[in-house]
Amino acid sequence: MASLRLLRVLGQDRVGPALLSVARPSHWRYVARRSRCRFTISAALSHSVSGDHVNLHELVSQGRYCEAVDEWERAKEEGVADSALYTSVMKMAAQVGGVEAVQSVKEDMESQGWSMDHSCSLHYLGCVAKEGHVRDGVKFVKSSHLKEDPSFLAECADLLADIAHLQAALDVCSLFPSPSSHSPSSPSPHSHHIPLLTVQLETLGRLGRETEIEELVERSLQWSQYDT
Repeated sequence: MASLRLLRVLGQDRVGPALLSVARPSHWRYVARRSRCRFTISAALSHSVSGDHVNLHELVSQGRYCEAVDEWERAKEEGVADSALYTSVMKMAAQVGGVEAVQSVKEDMESQGWSMDHSCSLHYLGCVAKEGHVRDGVKFVKSSHLKEDPSFLAECADLLADIAHLQAALDVCSLFPSPSSHSPSSPSPHSHHIPLLTVQLETLGRLGRETEIEELVERSLQWSQYDT
């Protein structure tokens, strides 16, 4: 089960006292066996939480990660899990669980027929890239249903550039057609999507590739004449 897998990952010295908020006895036994936190199964089983419905997004923001995992499972069982809930779970997994955790959430989303939105995708990409799985991150962007959205590509490229994966950022920028790939009779896409072009220019600048910057600016200015 994805939620138990995520719970196990969260229990590896990353959550600490938050483990004492897990609601279900089955989770307690699992975490008590797996985590390195110093508590006994009996103490864990004696702990209880209110049966009132709690907001998963608030739990994540408060760092109550194990309660959030339990709430995630409950929402799935009740058939009320939605993309916003998955985004909160992905954010939590990225913050404290690492690559295995975000992969678990991704697999669960796919099995439930959900696609990642902008925010969820960025949480996933940031996590895998920061932990060194840059190729997997770029591959993820290439396979995303959002790959033709220039604003999404700009956000992904900017994120990769911010964590010093500059070539990967350029690889993401290249997923959107460049001015040179369009004929003079068709509009240049970059003239309508300045954020993506800006990220590309800034990244080329950080790499010291001045010639490519000049060429890109020249092409963009040339093709923009056909958009007016």
